[in-house]
Amino acid sequence: MKVVTINSGNHGSVGKIISGIAKIAHMRGHESFLFCPPGRMQTKSLVNNYFIGTRFERRSSDLANYLLGTQGSFNCFSTRQLIKRIDCINPDIIHLHNLHSNYVNLQILFDYLKDYKGRVVWTFHDCWPFTGHCPHFEVEGCYKWLNECEKCPLYKEYPQNLIDRSNYLFNKKKDLFTKLKCLDIVTPSMWLKNYVDQSFLSQYNIHCIANGIDLNLFSPTESQFREKYSIGNKFIILSVAFSWGYKKGLDRLEKLANRLEDKFQIVIVGIDPSLVKNKKIICIPRTANQKELAEIYTTSDVFLNPTREDTFPTVNLESLACGTPVLTYGAGGSAEAINDTCGTVINDDNVIATIHKLYNHNYNSFDCINRAKCYSDMAKFSEYVDLYEKLI
Repeated sequence: MKVVTINSGNHGSVGKIISGIAKIAHMRGHESFLFCPPGRMQTKSLVNNYFIGTRFERRSSDLANYLLGTQGSFNCFSTRQLIKRIDCINPDIIHLHNLHSNYVNLQILFDYLKDYKGRVVWTFHDCWPFTGHCPHFEVEGCYKWLNECEKCPLYKEYPQNLIDRSNYLFNKKKDLFTKLKCLDIVTPSMWLKNYVDQSFLSQYNIHCIANGIDLNLFSPTESQFREKYSIGNKFIILSVAFSWGYKKGLDRLEKLANRLEDKFQIVIVGIDPSLVKNKKIICIPRTANQKELAEIYTTSDVFLNPTREDTFPTVNLESLACGTPVLTYGAGGSAEAINDTCGTVINDDNVIATIHKLYNHNYNSFDCINRAKCYSDMAKFSEYVDLYEKLI
């Protein structure tokens, strides 16, 4: 079996998923090919990596789409070159991931996929495929996509446009994406699956395969973290993200720090200290590696995810794998990783009471670790290859 994957990059969390799926596929005797625009590289591993277009072409496309309020409307030559290469490979499966970022011409690509004789799998990492513009909409509370997008309140946010053409883009996506004869959609959370079920893509088979983590990297790991930051025996409340702001709930952590007694210590990883006004909070801009991050997870007493918008955050899984329970707001699919043995869904009204309750009687770390075992990355990658084999 030959699998061609198309994504906006070969790095980051999606890049790891692609590489992991390729590893399992290779072990089962299959071949994998990845097409993405040029940019940051990660180890090619077992994926045959090909670039789509050039950096100059992509920058030009970004500018043109921004000025005209469109998405994926240029890159004609590079998309046709992509299709020629796919034809030469003659794959059994074409696996799509993130198609925003203006690196392919959507019209040309989906016209090709409409007549493609193999099977198409598309993993949604956000809501972009069924909205007129945005990858997420819950913070804004905009559900126009249920009928037809127009007058978008988010058109100036990623993928940023100078003018609002959400109505045009919604109908263009609907027309292009619903013409495929053999499409299987995968979502990493039931939360996103439920939204796809309500969208114009509900006619297709929709599978849920959660994101996984490397349980060899994330496991209980001893450290001198408390001594390094002079925390002593304080109850550590940890939060981790790679891009902090209102949507990630940074303001919630700052307010929480003002309400908690001195026996509690909030630690934020992945943030510039200059962005945090509250001096009670320990800010760590970045960790040296994932081992150091595992050390911080292990040392902490509870992991708090204050997010307002997320598809299925793996930071919750990483914490559980290190034996640390999770408190999370109910946004997106964030609560799906926990159950009664390892965490609690909170809100602004009960967060203080819940933390005090855990201070006196915390969860058992073994229950947290056992829960994390349900999300082994290799097991999740295998589910994708199982799907491939079932489809062909």
